Amino acid sequence: MHEAKTNLSKLVELALQGEDIILAKSGKALVRLVPVETEERPVGLHASPLSDTEAQAALDPLSDEELGFNDSSF
Repeated sequence: MHEAKTNLSKLVELALQGEDIILAKSGKALVRLVPVETEERPVGLHASPLSDTEAQAALDPLSDEELGFNDSSF
């Protein structure tokens, strides 16, 4: 494990190149170092499944009734 800490940058580079990197401690395999698969995502806002009215209603403050307050609780 100490060797992995010392050489982490090199190990990451090897994993990015397709090498199978397995980190072990006391001869026992613990983890595999693999590249993260990235997907191309457009930059910006994602289309909302809500209409403009629904989106605005979701941002509006809740009423006392929706929060569970009523005149008898005060």
